[in-house]
Amino acid sequence: MSTLPLVTIITPTYNRAAFLEETIESVLTQGYPNLEYIVLDDGSKDNTLQILEKYRRRLYFESHPNMGETRTVNKAFTMARGEIICVVNSDDPLLPGAIAAAVAALQERPEALAAYSDWREIGPKSEPIHDNFLPTYDLYNMLGELNVMMGPGTFFRRRAFDLIGLRTLGIKYTGDLDYWHRLALHGPLVHIPRVLATHRTHPDAASTTDRGAAMADEVVDMIARILADPKLPPDLRRQRRCIMARMLRYARAYCGADSKTRRRYLWRAVRSHPGVVGPMVWENRYFKPVRWSILEIRCRAVMMFKLGLLMVRRAGGGRLARKYAAAPGAAPKFAVVSCGLPPSWSGQSVILGRILRGIDPNAYCLISVKNFSSNDGAADFTARLPAEYNTLPWETRLPNRPIWLARLARWLRVIERGCNIALVLRAKKCAAVIVATGDVIDPPAACFAARITGAAYYPYLFDDYTYQWIEPDVRAQAKRFEAVMVRHAAGAIAPNELMQETFERRHGLRPALVRNVCAKPVDHSPPPTSAGTLPDPARPVHVLYTGAVYHVNTSTFRAVLAALAQMPAPGAQLHLYTAQTPKYLAAEGIISPQTVLHWHAPHEEIEQAQRAGDMVLIPFAFNSPAAEIIRTANPGKLGDYLASGTPILAVVPGDCFVARYLREHDCGLVVESDDPALIAAAILRLARDVDLRRRLSANARACAAADFDPAAGREALLHLLGKAS
Repeated sequence: MSTLPLVTIITPTYNRAAFLEETIESVLTQGYPNLEYIVLDDGSKDNTLQILEKYRRRLYFESHPNMGETRTVNKAFTMARGEIICVVNSDDPLLPGAIAAAVAALQERPEALAAYSDWREIGPKSEPIHDNFLPTYDLYNMLGELNVMMGPGTFFRRRAFDLIGLRTLGIKYTGDLDYWHRLALHGPLVHIPRVLATHRTHPDAASTTDRGAAMADEVVDMIARILADPKLPPDLRRQRRCIMARMLRYARAYCGADSKTRRRYLWRAVRSHPGVVGPMVWENRYFKPVRWSILEIRCRAVMMFKLGLLMVRRAGGGRLARKYAAAPGAAPKFAVVSCGLPPSWSGQSVILGRILRGIDPNAYCLISVKNFSSNDGAADFTARLPAEYNTLPWETRLPNRPIWLARLARWLRVIERGCNIALVLRAKKCAAVIVATGDVIDPPAACFAARITGAAYYPYLFDDYTYQWIEPDVRAQAKRFEAVMVRHAAGAIAPNELMQETFERRHGLRPALVRNVCAKPVDHSPPPTSAGTLPDPARPVHVLYTGAVYHVNTSTFRAVLAALAQMPAPGAQLHLYTAQTPKYLAAEGIISPQTVLHWHAPHEEIEQAQRAGDMVLIPFAFNSPAAEIIRTANPGKLGDYLASGTPILAVVPGDCFVARYLREHDCGLVVESDDPALIAAAILRLARDVDLRRRLSANARACAAADFDPAAGREALLHLLGKAS
């Protein structure tokens, strides 16, 4: 007997004889050995029964008087014996391998309640129209995006019936959507990144006819039931008014030409939460855009002013820091605000993870506008921190034109986000807040929250906050934000000496030094063999880069590739380990015969590649609009490069921190030009001079041990917080 779980496929059908046989064949030819197939005819008046008779020995079927799809599917649920169940509509055939892939996914993730795949939209003659590639859904992004495209090819466990029961009666158009949301309330869903199911578009499709206001009402009622469920997570419960207002606004799209119903939904959205209706009302032909933009501004300004005033009164003027202060010399409980947190491949989140992972998780909490609470890190090869994650409520953005409106919108977002951060600081009893500079709103918003609560405020300068924004208007406003932030800061954190000096010269405040540390303590094992020997002359030299490819380095990558193209045989290759897509790299001119692409990989694989390479590359642009960022930048991979012992080649401007550090410590070869001839000469020198390679490797590992140890970074951070307490 097969050890594979029994899978039940359910097909409800009503007058779909033209497509039914194709769907039945798509299920029966899956090749899955432990299959139960149930087809229920809901009183069809065509030749459906004649088709089913042909398959009597290969499936079970019944016919009953018409009672609607929901009741038909519920009847089939009670008949199903399988451990895993899937509803396949009679006009939506499965693609080969769907059942086996779903079973494997659910066996791999025992905690998941359902598995869903990508799906293909097909036409009346089964002609492919479009492939839909879905994200990883959870309750947070399902309620946040309000555009859930699950459905075809979704398999769920039988135990889901015990948790959520059968489909809700009285629903005509949104039965699937309602069921998926209820499933997400009770457990995780697993995504199968393959196109394994179809959805047919044709004039008689039940999902595309007779929608209008009735479907809008069903969607709104469904979300209202989900938001009223006692199992709704607390952070989503606090955002119910905002979610419902967004849902009401979104439901207007279903109403078509029914202008009366559209206006009714718009009014209900305004009453629920005025701040979320701005962008939508621009589409309404009954109101002038200018008047509605002014109304939006007034609504949000009044709402934010009242919320801020309430927060100031409740905070008691700074009692939070005094009430929850730690013992003298010890660090207080603190919050970390960042747009990037583990698990994520961004350099900022990786460094935060390395520093915070060795700190007691009860001593801090994490705050972000992005939801990291349900990501297990599998896609980014990282792990979530053990501390508590807090996701801030969604914010509505005003139009970014004209400039005065965009500036006002940023100020309103600062106030709104600051109030939300303050609520978390109070709830989690945090007496200090550290905010990373990866987002234009986060630092001033955290400063506002610190002023409300009296918490100590520390900007973490991963980049130069003022100059990391290329748009002149954003940069000018960031400069004003920074001036206000510094006046109220208890201290600051910088990753290198040049950032320290720049910030001190600008504001008179010298930040504490917390370097972008290595992934783990540097061992004292011998350097890699490749560091002290010459590369194999019979193969191309391997120049390695690991990290992001974006505007601060793309022009230099092109120069490096031009240098590699003119080198004598066997030449050299640029091995790229990056999360950027081949399409993006090709558009930037970084795909060439000398380029070897490797996809984003786990740290262990990256570490092995760094140690095995002939040299590792640090490129910075020479004519970038973000010149100040490049000058003070401290790449997150610098510590890992030094720890690997593989010789470093830096093609960077001479006044930047990387050039200064490598020259001062003699731990890397610096090329202060993007001239391909000079770059090619440096590569040949580093590949052929064994004494140079040994000296750079030994000095690099000594620097990594002395300056980039993770424990030293944690101690520096906690020392700064302890001094303020």
